[in-house]
Amino acid sequence: MIRKEKRLKKMWSIFGLVASAFAVAAPLAAQGAGTLKDVTFTKNGGMVVVQIKVEGQFTYETSSLSMPRRLVVDLTPVDKIDAPPFLQVNASGVISILTGQFKPQTVRVVFDLNDQSSSQSVSASQGGMVVSFGLEGDKPAAAEPERTVPVPETPRQEVRPAASEAASRSDERPAFFVRVGAGLDIFLKPNLTTRIEFPLYGETGAVDETYSYKSGLAIEGSFGHYFHLLGFRLKAGVGFTYWNLPLEGAFTLTLPNPFLANTPRTVSFAETSALKKNEVSFYAFALFPLMDTEKFSIFLGPFVGYASGKFLTLSDWDITEKAPFTSADVTVSNPTYFEDTISELLYGAELSLELNLGRSLAVVLDTKLNYLNPIVTNLGKRANLLNVQPTLGIQFSF
Repeated sequence: MIRKEKRLKKMWSIFGLVASAFAVAAPLAAQGAGTLKDVTFTKNGGMVVVQIKVEGQFTYETSSLSMPRRLVVDLTPVDKIDAPPFLQVNASGVISILTGQFKPQTVRVVFDLNDQSSSQSVSASQGGMVVSFGLEGDKPAAAEPERTVPVPETPRQEVRPAASEAASRSDERPAFFVRVGAGLDIFLKPNLTTRIEFPLYGETGAVDETYSYKSGLAIEGSFGHYFHLLGFRLKAGVGFTYWNLPLEGAFTLTLPNPFLANTPRTVSFAETSALKKNEVSFYAFALFPLMDTEKFSIFLGPFVGYASGKFLTLSDWDITEKAPFTSADVTVSNPTYFEDTISELLYGAELSLELNLGRSLAVVLDTKLNYLNPIVTNLGKRANLLNVQPTLGIQFSF
């Protein structure tokens, strides 16, 4: 009986320890990691006061960078973000504020600063933190720390920023741009061929026509705006291109003999200068960054537009022949050409390389792949004007 009572007491002791452990662990498990609810700022004279709202218990750690200037605040344990990822400030030396999940249980808030920012204050407040910035001569007022949750500041150390370099610089550069440039049209399908038959001397004659597209001069201009989306710069706008279409024509006549049946003769002639005409196109584009640094940027994206111009094709000619009516006795003279108006949708892809010479000036190498396939009424078929158009120009930003 005594042994049973000892066993019962021992079992109740073990049960009590287990229950106590659960009682202590349950609140800790329920507490969990916090949430970054919001990041807001107010401007007051020469100062910017940033409110960082955090739900739940947390500690913070600050560090700074010098090239580029940044203040970094890490919040732990925080594993959820409801705040916006990017805020543009541009006041009191603060360019922008970026937030992101630096690593599990740690959220990072990065303040991108310029050389004007001279004083700053970081302190805990009820429900979060207050970070204040001021210019030379201003003294940012530190918010009163929360009395129930004192949060010590750890020594500063250099760590890598969470946001991309392109996003942190985006608001330092001008938003609008104007570009002018000149280059070439290089046609990828250089020839248009057709055959037209006609009656002559009771038989059927024909003319084989070949039109060759030669490279021509292109002059273009564009106007647009840089947009910021998810920390990246997008380039969009409208533009025009004034380009010429130097055509060369090669023609071969097949003529029946006026006296001998089934004895055709062939005569060839060409046109190398009279077929040149100018074209113009208008388009809208949206380009996305493949690489975006302070000195060099690469953008790629689609464009769509409308092209209009003239296209000359052979219309008529005069022939003079004499005995003995061989090919050498036929002379072709007075060729005339029909002027077709071509109007068609234009679309393709654009690759833009920017080399920044300064804050507002850049050299731009722009390359377009243009798909244009207008119908030529006089020939009854389409002229595929697929071409690559590289242009070199100057871009002014403001």
